[in-house]
This record gives sequence, structure tokens and C-alpha cells, in this order.
Amino acid sequence: MNRWLTLFAVVIALGVTSNCGYKNKVSSGGGANAATITDLVSSVGVGASYTFTATTPNTNGYTAGISWSISPATGAGTLTNVTNSGFSSSVVYTAPASAPNPNSATITATPTDTAVGVATDSFTVGSSTTPYSSTLSGRYAFEVMGFDANGEPSSIVGTITSDGSGKITAGALDMNQGSAATVHAASLVGTYTLGSSFRGTLTLTAGVSATAQPMSFAISLASDGKTGVLEGEDSGGFQMMNGTLQQQDASAFSLAKISGEFAFKLESNSDVRVATVGEFAIGANSNIAGLADSSQSGAGPVLTSAGVAGRVTAPPDRNGRGTLSLGMGGATSQLVYYIASSQTVFLMESVSAGGAARLTGIAERQVLPFTAATANASSTFRASGFDAQVSTPGPVSLTGSLAIQNLTHAELSWNASSARPTQPGISLRSELVTFDPSTGRGTIQIANGYSNNFADSVAFYLAAPGEGFLLDTTAGKFNRAIVGDLNTGGAN
Repeated sequence: MNRWLTLFAVVIALGVTSNCGYKNKVSSGGGANAATITDLVSSVGVGASYTFTATTPNTNGYTAGISWSISPATGAGTLTNVTNSGFSSSVVYTAPASAPNPNSATITATPTDTAVGVATDSFTVGSSTTPYSSTLSGRYAFEVMGFDANGEPSSIVGTITSDGSGKITAGALDMNQGSAATVHAASLVGTYTLGSSFRGTLTLTAGVSATAQPMSFAISLASDGKTGVLEGEDSGGFQMMNGTLQQQDASAFSLAKISGEFAFKLESNSDVRVATVGEFAIGANSNIAGLADSSQSGAGPVLTSAGVAGRVTAPPDRNGRGTLSLGMGGATSQLVYYIASSQTVFLMESVSAGGAARLTGIAERQVLPFTAATANASSTFRASGFDAQVSTPGPVSLTGSLAIQNLTHAELSWNASSARPTQPGISLRSELVTFDPSTGRGTIQIANGYSNNFADSVAFYLAAPGEGFLLDTTAGKFNRAIVGDLNTGGAN
């Protein structure tokens, strides 16, 4: 597996959870001379899975290796898929279909080196329902991106229906995994938990062979239950995945409700990374027309203010799912979409333009009309890309702020993480800003932007003042295909 794909996965996603109680315990172990189990749990839902990880001291000549056991040996669940890597080990625990009596279990990590102490975690096994489960209730659209176990780019878009008491009762998804054909599953079920901080787990199972293993995510939900973040790892073959979910408005499931102008963003996860931002209008006759910019890491801009032409090829069904085509730069992509609302649509390529890596993204309705003053707003941004330079290859992740003033200059500040030397807290001023209110497209030139872990130039498309998407348009090999969201509500 390409080691830089693995690094990129680590940047965009966090660890795995699978339908377990909210983690309110600290790591176990007996000090410097004992193993440690990280990410302990206090409860696991019946029939759910969870990946435990343990480490042992790796200094003073200790022997590597860890074995796992569950107590009681029968009735408390099973352990599978043990992975040992030096002084670290993981195991997948699957709870029984019904709660044992007594309702408790203990997992033990025993180091191979007898001079190192064991580590344990005791937890209960029972219903996945918590007092906070009702916060996640109704229909939600979601999208996640990441990598499978072979380092191949993978992505999923779909919808779920929650009963508000710990069960996913219905849903559908479309999935890209590696170079395989897009899989569509119209039968999606699962379970979830939520703790007092509205964090918990979401486990989904689709009735198709390609997704037969449960897909498990950590979920962080807004207190109003309308939006959330998904982060996780699927033990059935995905390496790292993360993304978002948003409450679905079924009244928007019609072509009429999604007609109009949208700003959009699409990106791939491979080290030959491509990212696109733009705007398009969906007409009442299903035709699509717009404008787009696209970049490839290590190559530079691929499209600059290029025309977009396409068509909605299938209207939304009862899940808010449909299909459309987008033609850009002489090549045409086929995409599946899921409507979250009349304002937001999740997108994923099923057939990519020119055979490149398939892209995943989102479209946000433009709040028109725009004027020249629309661009004069402050935003925060979160973005990612891939540095293809031989000397500094690897993923790039940024958070920062942008303030455009009177279309004369822009003030930018950011923190970046990459293979290049870290230079936190960069602040630069740009004197070159353009904006076209008829499309919502603008550009910013950033002197010394690339050398400070960002970009020498960016294009942006606004959905509203301070809201939209930005793209790295640096010329030539220094382009990292950085793409991200502009947001007025804080770092997103």
C-alpha cells in the first residue's frame, strides 16, 4: 500500500468505534511496566462490534507481542481479527445478540513479555438505547470519504432513517471502493448510540455482498440533531473514512425544489489528486449549465473558468437519490446525488471524467443576487490537499481565516500540517483580488503562499457572503489540489 495514502488517511480521519457506550473512562494499565488499552468503553450494545487497541513498553529490551482474551469465556461475546504490529495490537470484539447474565464482560490484553503487566477493560453489554438517542431522529443524508485496506480511494453517499431509540430502520447508499464499479444498496439498517455530549457510534449494514460487513463510525452530533460529523474505520475493509451527515427534508425530493443556482466542490483522495470547485444552475427542464475550476496535484490547474454543461438524468426518488451528468473540459462525468434539503445536495461520481479517480463532494445553493460587495466578508476555512513534490510528498491539512476588504486586498491567516517544516500561525496580505457577481467566482493571489504551506493563488466560488468553496490554483508542479470550505460560523 502506498505509504503516502496511509498518511493521507490519518490526516482526514480518526479512530474506530462500533456501537459502544460513550467513552467516559481513561486508559487502563499498570504504569510504565504494563500494557495499556486505549479508548476504553463502559458499555457495548448487543450484537455490536468494537475494535480494542493495546500497547506495551518498547524500551529496555522488552519483547513485542500481545494476546487477547474475554471473560467469561462463553456468553460474553467473541474476539476476531487480531492484528499485531510490534508493540501494538488490535482485536475486534463482537457482543452477543442478547445481554449475558450477569451483564458484564472483561477484555484482557496480555503481553508476550511476562515482565510486562496485563491491561483490562470491564464493561456492560446491553441495549444501545441511551437517553440521548432521540436527538438523532428522522431522515439524514450523509457522505464519507477515505481509503480501503489496500489504500484505494473509497467514498459513500447515502441516506438513513433513525427511529430515535437506537435503531437505523431504513436507508440507501452508493459506494465507490477502489476501481470497482459503483455499488448501490437500497436496503440499509443499523444501530447507534449517543452519550451526554451527543457523541457516540453509528453502525450500518447494507444488503449487498460488497458491503456485507458492518460499516462503523464515531458520530458527533450537534445538540439540535440537525447536523453531525462521521469519523471511523470499517473492519470489513475500509482503512479510514470521515464525512458529514445532515437532516433530510423529504419535501425537497423533486426536481422543482432543487432547480436554481448552486456552488459546488468535488475532490478525490488519491495521491494523483484532483479537486474541482464551481457553480451550476439546474433548470426546470433538467439541463445544467455553469462554470468550474479544477486542479491536479503536482501538475497545476486543469480547468480555469471552464464551461459546465450537463443534465439531471434521473429525478430524486423516495430516498432523495437521483443521477446527473456534468461535462467539463471536453469530458463528461456521471454522478449520483442525495438531496439533504433544497439548499444542500451531496454528490459522488460513479463514472469520472477522463477515467480519473472518482470525486465526491457537495453543492450548496447560491443566495442570489450577488453584488461586488458580496465578496467583502470574513470566513474561516478548513482545507486539505496533497503535495506531490519528491522532496516533501504527503497530505496537507489547513485551517485558517480569510477576510476580503473592498475587493482591494485579502487578509489571510492559517495553520498548516504537511511533510514540509511546520510554520504555524502564518499571516499574509494579498493585494490582488477579483470577483464576478454574476457567477460568484473570485480569485486571490497570495505571495509566498506555497512556501508557507498553502498556495500562491486560489479560486473561490461563493454560495453566500463568506460561505462557499476555495481551490488551489498554483501554477505547475507546486499545485497541491488543496480544496476546502469557506464558512462564517467558525472552523468547520
